[in-house]
Amino acid sequence: MTRGDATRDSSALFVWGSLALFGLVIFTVGAFHEPWRDEADTWLATRDLPLLGLRDYARHVGTPALIFLVSMPLAKSGLPYQSFQLLGGAFALASAYLILRYAPFHRAARLGLIFSFFLSYEYSVIVRSYGLSLLLFVAALASVGRQESAGDRTYEPTAWTFALLALLANTNAHSLVLSGAALLALCGWPPRKSAWITVAGIAVALYQLVPPPDPQLAGGLTFRPQMVLSSTQNAFFPGHGLTSAPWSALAIGLVAAVGWRVRDHLPSLVLLVLGFLGLWCVYAFVYTGNFRHWGFLAMALVGSLWLCGPRRGPQWSQWALAVLVAGALVNHVQFAARHWWMDVREPYSMGRAMAHAIAELPELPIAAHLAPMCEPVLVDLPVRQFWYPGIRELGSYMKFDTEYSRGLDVSYADALERARAHFRGREFLFLTSERLAGLSLVAEAVGAVGIEDENYFLYRIDASDSTASSP
Repeated sequence: MTRGDATRDSSALFVWGSLALFGLVIFTVGAFHEPWRDEADTWLATRDLPLLGLRDYARHVGTPALIFLVSMPLAKSGLPYQSFQLLGGAFALASAYLILRYAPFHRAARLGLIFSFFLSYEYSVIVRSYGLSLLLFVAALASVGRQESAGDRTYEPTAWTFALLALLANTNAHSLVLSGAALLALCGWPPRKSAWITVAGIAVALYQLVPPPDPQLAGGLTFRPQMVLSSTQNAFFPGHGLTSAPWSALAIGLVAAVGWRVRDHLPSLVLLVLGFLGLWCVYAFVYTGNFRHWGFLAMALVGSLWLCGPRRGPQWSQWALAVLVAGALVNHVQFAARHWWMDVREPYSMGRAMAHAIAELPELPIAAHLAPMCEPVLVDLPVRQFWYPGIRELGSYMKFDTEYSRGLDVSYADALERARAHFRGREFLFLTSERLAGLSLVAEAVGAVGIEDENYFLYRIDASDSTASSP
């Protein structure tokens, strides 16, 4: 891999000292973090899916399978979920190192980036494919060779650059958009020969995302123009509601300032414009998403500035950009710190607490409804499955097909009757995420702060129990 140009103040003390502090934060918070259903589903699918079933699963869940392949050795070897937590932390630690060592930004900006909400919490403490996306994107940026020539810089992407972008395309749908934008920004014309590596990677990702005949979501596209503003605001100034006029204005101002800064550097401008347009289309037409998805706008903007590097310009424009970037980074760090503190002090999900309660009880079969809310409990139990009344199947991870979607509409009363019929009068436990009347409660775990619908109630069911009342 060709090393990018490190800024002149990237001393070993700064890099390793900052990295040590970053690692201390994310691994300490991670030790307290309780996985929620999205994290649990990735781990359970990796653990219980056969290798040959990955492509069909990827079609249904709407994400390429790279994260499952990377984590499969951990899950298949019988290691606990905590190994997945450590893997996510390792991805973030590697990303932080590359930023500290190679990003062509001021030292304070690099510190702000690694302690931003996305890198120090959403893509590290919470473990999904997005941390791997960030690592691959930053590594691709760091692999771009740079040379000074007559006061300007020329950029030479390497085969490593395009190979990393090919892998990036296979982490999730949003990364596929970002990979495509980066490919068009860096391939040149006529296209570099090694650019075909990324083209092949994108083709593999698209093959995995061919819609199945029984999709989870049916119907046409819906245009939600408000998501353009909401996603942009929360990518750069999170923590102020979905849309707030002053914060949205600041976010748009930041994007405009970066656009002005890179206007005469074609690769940076292409990455910024195509990255934002592609991601905005995803948010507005396909899936509105949340913080973890909106962070890809921040990746596109930082990547654009990274490729552009230090450039001369009017003093006023440099100061305007510096003030907006500083404001965004300060906002990000304080938002991240609030989440660190919350996750250490309060339970993010009550799945782990309920798993500990179940472990103390005599072993009985468990029916769980609603399925996605209940699956985090499985992560901290010995390898086992729940019977899901919504789909009338024994399982662990969610299948995200049409039958799964229909199962979410099954009432608790109907789910209990289905479970009674399945177990044919045998004693069993009924796990729910809402309190029900008329049943024998044997355990509860309430108080989730991060994911508020992941509180749990466990009931013992036998033939003499009355049916449940709908909550």
